[in-house]
Amino acid sequence: MSTPRTCRHSGKKFAISTTEMALLTQMKLPLSDLCPEERLRLAMSARNEWKLYRRKCDATGSEILSAYPSESPFVIYRSDVWWGDSWDALSYGRPVNTDAPFFPQFLELQKAVPREGTSVFRSENCDYNGHIRDSKNCYMNALASKCEDVHYSYWIENGKNVVDCMYTNFSTLCYECRDCSLCYNATSLEECSNCNDCHFSYQLIGCTQCLFCTNLANKTLHLFNKPCSKEEFEEAKSAILNGSFHAWQEASNTYAKQRANAVHRAVHNLNCQEVTGDHFYNARECDFCFDGHDCEDCMDTISLSDSKNVGSSYSVGWPGCELVYLSSVVRDSQEIAFCRYVWFSNDLRYCDSCASCKHCFGCIGLRHKQHCILNKQYTKEEYERLLPLVIATMEKSGEWGQFFPSTSAPFAYNETAAQDYFPLERANAISMGFRWRDAVDESPAVKKTIPAGKLPDNLDETPDDVLQWAIQCEATKRPFRIVKQELDFYRSMRLPLPRLHPKERHRLRLAQRNPYILWSRLCGKCGKPTSTTYAPERPETIYCEGCYLKEVY
Repeated sequence: MSTPRTCRHSGKKFAISTTEMALLTQMKLPLSDLCPEERLRLAMSARNEWKLYRRKCDATGSEILSAYPSESPFVIYRSDVWWGDSWDALSYGRPVNTDAPFFPQFLELQKAVPREGTSVFRSENCDYNGHIRDSKNCYMNALASKCEDVHYSYWIENGKNVVDCMYTNFSTLCYECRDCSLCYNATSLEECSNCNDCHFSYQLIGCTQCLFCTNLANKTLHLFNKPCSKEEFEEAKSAILNGSFHAWQEASNTYAKQRANAVHRAVHNLNCQEVTGDHFYNARECDFCFDGHDCEDCMDTISLSDSKNVGSSYSVGWPGCELVYLSSVVRDSQEIAFCRYVWFSNDLRYCDSCASCKHCFGCIGLRHKQHCILNKQYTKEEYERLLPLVIATMEKSGEWGQFFPSTSAPFAYNETAAQDYFPLERANAISMGFRWRDAVDESPAVKKTIPAGKLPDNLDETPDDVLQWAIQCEATKRPFRIVKQELDFYRSMRLPLPRLHPKERHRLRLAQRNPYILWSRLCGKCGKPTSTTYAPERPETIYCEGCYLKEVY
């Protein structure tokens, strides 16, 4: 039996499910008075995934690229310094006042303890990236792992020669692909897997040399979903991939019509049992979960892997976690609640940027510590005596069970993942207590600036000197540049230069993905109600999973 609630912020009615109730009971946490969307908004507002600024490291004075601008209110250290032994987070510890609200005390500590300014790990020639590891020669990506020569892409794992893609993993030579895996030599694919030399196609599995196709499995040499000869395929492909922007636009328009008329899966889940959400794989008993795999008993969470009993959180796993609630970016940890950036830890509440810690409350930047409150060390007995007093004070002030207040968010709202998935206007964000930062582009040091519409139509007519130009985005008028690795990729793949700023291209790819909202619609084949991320007013034909599988296979 679910428990009905009313969101204190939005006024929406929502329910605490029995699964969530069991998690909260096990973790000894109160019921939330925020609906799942508002909880996720707070969790996602803790992470700047894309934006980089030039600033100085506050420890060394060296120039760095950081997620924090120079006017940030926090102390920022270069990654290797922050993870090094030259400073001790315990030195910033202070006694907790159990007669005063807790969050203001935490905010004062947050302003004093250094924060990690960069997020490039074990990578070569990858400085211009956000959250990247084990990679080489990558530029302007966010959330990349084990990649090489990947540019302007988001959530890429094991990619090589990949440009302008999103959620495309274990793939090579891919351009403008979204939610794809195990693909090679592909352009403009969506929801495809194990495909080779396929282009402008939607929901293909195990296909080779297909163009303008939808909902095919294990097919070779198809054009508009019909068999074709190799010569016909190559002729049609050459007419599109010839370096001409006009030809690319014509193909994009043709593909948009083909996609709109195709049958659409209600959700894109695989090997799931009792799961609601989308893009979820190998999972059971998960409710309203998105973009994850190998999970059990999770709810209201976005981006998670190999985890169990996780609720209202963002980016949990890699490796797996257990018993996590209302937290953001948690790795290989257990018993975590109301935390941001936690690695290899156990039993933390209201902690930020802590690694290999256990039994800590309200701490920031600690490593290999236990029994600490506000970065002050206590004995086990002192900690266990003091902690109930802190929680009792938070209960009286209405703080206990709430996520960190929006005023403590480390980034401006429009710098974070929250703006991508739960967008706000500037005035609304500020009224909710978030900061906002108006974007100011650096003036590029170039020979000339050219409107995108004035670029040569064909890449063959574009000189090497384009690397010294600033291109003015057709949509936003923001200037952007082409880097050499990118130009080499376009030439090898016979692609035209982009006419839009990289951020605008990312925004458009994100807009093509369905929102993290579930509606009930009738299957277009059998008429049964099905849960889907396609809103009822949208024109696409939606099939339930059973009918879709019969249609394709």
